[in-house]
Amino acid sequence: MENAMSAPQNMSAPQNEPLTDSVTLPSGDVVMTLDRSVAVVLLDLISRITSDPAEQDARDDLEHPAELAALYAVRGVLENALGEPLADNYEQQIDQARTAVLTRLEANA
Repeated sequence: MENAMSAPQNMSAPQNEPLTDSVTLPSGDVVMTLDRSVAVVLLDLISRITSDPAEQDARDDLEHPAELAALYAVRGVLENALGEPLADNYEQQIDQARTAVLTRLEANA
């Protein structure tokens, strides 16, 4: 089953396009295309939920151990897909990504 949504091509000029594109393959695998800014924001969020001791309440709210395992799997995929480490100017990259995601969301509203 294919989804006709297409990922944004240019983050500098907001367009009325969705932030994700996904296709479910017959094997049951899911292939998803995310705007880089969305991927950076998700990686930061998932990393905090899975690793930050201050986020224990978020982990406690998960209903099943498989949910945490799924978050770790998505985190690994995002880390591999983003390629380069974000550590050099991590806070700046996160701030820029968050701004880009909100700008795109507001443009689509």
